[in-house]
Amino acid sequence: MKKIILSAFILITCCNLQAQSIGGLLNKTKEKAKDKTKTEAENVLAKKDPKTNTNTSNNTTMTEQQTTQPPATEYKGMNDESYIKALGKKALKMNAAKHLQGSNELAINDYYNLAAELDMAAFWPVVQKKGKPSGFDGGNDYEEIVTLHKAYPEVYETNFKPLLDGTIENAYGLKKTNKTEAVKIIKLAMHLNEACLMVIPDMQSAMEMKKDIEKALTGIGGEQSKIFTGDFHKQNAGKILFSKEPIVPGKENPSQFTTNFGPDDRIYGIAYLPGTIQELTEVREGDNNVPGEFRMKVDNSIQPLFPQQFNHLPSDRNKSYFLIDVRPDPSKAIHHVDATYFAEKFGDLSSRKHTIGIGFGSYQHSESFAYGELKIDWTNGDAAKMKADAKVAASNAETNIAKTVQLDDAFSKPNYVFKDAALSVANMKKLIMAGAPGIAQILKLVTIKEPNRTEDWTIEKNDLDIPVQQATNHYTLIAYKGKDGKCYVQDLIQFLKVYQGGGSYGKVILAPLLKSPANYLIACENIK
Repeated sequence: MKKIILSAFILITCCNLQAQSIGGLLNKTKEKAKDKTKTEAENVLAKKDPKTNTNTSNNTTMTEQQTTQPPATEYKGMNDESYIKALGKKALKMNAAKHLQGSNELAINDYYNLAAELDMAAFWPVVQKKGKPSGFDGGNDYEEIVTLHKAYPEVYETNFKPLLDGTIENAYGLKKTNKTEAVKIIKLAMHLNEACLMVIPDMQSAMEMKKDIEKALTGIGGEQSKIFTGDFHKQNAGKILFSKEPIVPGKENPSQFTTNFGPDDRIYGIAYLPGTIQELTEVREGDNNVPGEFRMKVDNSIQPLFPQQFNHLPSDRNKSYFLIDVRPDPSKAIHHVDATYFAEKFGDLSSRKHTIGIGFGSYQHSESFAYGELKIDWTNGDAAKMKADAKVAASNAETNIAKTVQLDDAFSKPNYVFKDAALSVANMKKLIMAGAPGIAQILKLVTIKEPNRTEDWTIEKNDLDIPVQQATNHYTLIAYKGKDGKCYVQDLIQFLKVYQGGGSYGKVILAPLLKSPANYLIACENIK
């Protein structure tokens, strides 16, 4: 019993009272997270495929701690053997929680994932109904789960509630000086309290705290209502659900979701997130590179994930959900990476029934933002057909996405006119056309003035302080029609003058065009 209480105590004290509020350690832990993220990113990016610019490594791992249980329907009709196994898994996850520390964002996300994995809202009624297993197996696990459930409300009062109360007060204190940070820590508090309610949904103190946090978020100026598309989203935040029909966020039919699929079924997924993609990836608003990653696990094996990295489309970054084309109707695909990735991985499966775990996250974060499982009978699966469909889906997705993309706001801003006559609009167009053979016609061109820079050119020097070249201080964007008949936007265009010696520079030339996530496909009719 002493061991059981200790496990429960360590589980809860992951959010210790040293900081008195979530904001208390946030700044300090951000630096640690940045260092950790940088190291992880460097390790992962070192293994990119140079042809596809996607990551092919399988060094990321998904442990049992990162998985979630199937929906509540999976517990119905559970036999004794399955019940004992489930008890073992739940107890194992509780013991894994000993490794959580601190009140920082990473620890809170870990705890939220753990609460989702425990899935006690669905599993506790099963425990009450079935009780303690009669044999030796499962007895200790049952006792541990019951003890935690009984002790949890008191531990919430002792450890969680003071932390959340402190966070609310801290957020109000920050309201005038740093509203963005105030909203952020309140949302973290909401995230943590929701995790507590996943452990015991009817815990009165946590339910009252939920109202206090929502009131605080509104009072500070946050947009709590916009985090979720509806109650169904809110109830399933942190989960990926699957359907045989396309999913419309905010207008879902709960009966459309299933975990069972045949070899020819269409498979659509939706990751319900506890915040926007921009927020969860911790990328600043306006940054071009917003990383995403799929992670896949087969048959509950403790094997490395098969990650697929990509950059989020601008249209997805402020959404708190992500639609996943696992095996879509090729004509309805909306993301060009998804179907190709899953077709490749399904193609490697043996011809039998499988349980597939899918995580959605970012290579910068070891934990997935959302996770779900589906079961597929791949006995007669046609890998070649799935890959062929995926190829068509990827092509169609580009077209479908392009129709929804609007021209960047930068094109509506005042155009900066360079003082140097060599950088006239007409001359810049000539230089771009000559240096980028894939461009058929430049439809729009705009130069954006960089703040605090008054001169057209800046001198770039080498390590010996010798001039190398002059580069434009201000960046140019173009919308153009390619020779493939499609239209695109190219960002970060810069011009150079190479140093000739003796204080003189050569003629203006086009700098190599950068491959940036800000460069995107757009329907030609949307360039106005």
